[in-house]
Parts: sequence; C-alpha cells; structure tokens
Amino acid sequence: MFSSVTRRFAVLGSLCLALVLSGCGDKEPEQRKAFISFLQDRIVSTTRNAVPVMTDKDKEALGAYAAHYDVIFNFNRAMTEATKEFDKVTNAQGKLSNMQQLQSNWQQLSPLREQLSRVGDTLTAERKKADDLRVGLKQPDELKEVYEKAYAKLVTAPAKGFTVMLPALQNLLQETENVGRFLSDNKASVKFVGSAIQVQDEALLAKWKELQTHYMGAVQRLLAAMAEIAKG
Repeated sequence: MFSSVTRRFAVLGSLCLALVLSGCGDKEPEQRKAFISFLQDRIVSTTRNAVPVMTDKDKEALGAYAAHYDVIFNFNRAMTEATKEFDKVTNAQGKLSNMQQLQSNWQQLSPLREQLSRVGDTLTAERKKADDLRVGLKQPDELKEVYEKAYAKLVTAPAKGFTVMLPALQNLLQETENVGRFLSDNKASVKFVGSAIQVQDEALLAKWKELQTHYMGAVQRLLAAMAEIAKG
C-alpha cells in the first residue's frame, strides 16, 4: 500500500513539476517582444537600409525567432556576394569609356552580359528561397505585421530594384556591343574627331544613325530604371 501511494505521489509530483517548469520555461512572449523591438528599432524605423548583424546577446534574447531573422539576413548576404559580381561587370564596362577603346575591345562585352545574366539567375533563386521560407514561418499577428515591414524593406525592395535594373543594364551592354562591332567592322569608314565620330561611307551613315538611336534609347531606359528605384 505504501509503495502504491508513494508512486502516485511521485507521479503527481512529476506532473506538477513539469507544469511549473513549462510555465517558467515558456519564454516565447519575451522572445517575441524582443524580436518585435529588434525589427522595429533597428530596421523599420530607421532611414538606413543597413542589415543588422545579430550578436550572441541578440540570439539569446530572440530564441527561436533568430531563425526568422536569418531568412532576411541570409538573403542580403547572398545579394551582397552577387552584387560584387555585378560591380565587376560595371567596372569592366567603365574601362570602355570612349569609342576608340570600344572599337578595339567590344568583344569583352559579351562575356560581361553572360556574367550579368548569371548574377540575375542567382538573385532570382535566392529571392525564391527567401520567399518560400517566409511563407513557412509561424508568427503571431503582432509580430507578423512588423516582420513583413522589415522583409519588404530588406528583401522585397532591393530584389525589385535589381530586377528593374538588370534588364536595362543588359540592354545597354547589348547596344554598346553593337556600336563597338560596327566601329570595328568599318574602321576604314570611321574617323574619330575628338570625341565625335564621322562615318565616311554614305551607305553606312544610316546604319550608324540607327545604332546611335538604339544606344541612346538604352541609356534612357537605364536612367528610367534608376529613377524608378530611387522613388522606391
């Protein structure tokens, strides 16, 4: 009898202890509050687009919600790496800063366009990965509202900006390549006068004017894309 009672008290004690520990160990409300503050104070309310790096203290305070922030952070880390390649393309293009350089080195533009296309593919995949993870996150409404604002600022907006910029830049590279190929193929008929170009062959003049029109159109599309991004 004694052992039976003891066992029952032990079971009851274990249940009570588990209940108490469960109540004491449920830090979700605190972690949620800390995450909301992290998102609001360090992302949503700031005028900057800087991506905060979590400290060990932050990770401890956010608990499981730290993984929710990783969705935003990891996308931006991937975008930073992709942007380095994007910068290489624009820097290489900058070295073809005049028509004489373009005449001799226009072949360099095709690999740049291909490289830019790969950058675009990478960012598209990273955006999809982030969006898929975002859909799977379980968040209370009060957190979800703030998280979506932070996500829009640090994932949706920069991804959209790149999506707008990429085709415009690819088009400009293509039109620049077309100009360079023309200058190279028709060296005998092209004369450089300062920064201006004279086409000696009348039969080629119409083609040259057409290329100029397409090129300036590509420039205008790039400027329009930049203006759209600036407006947000």
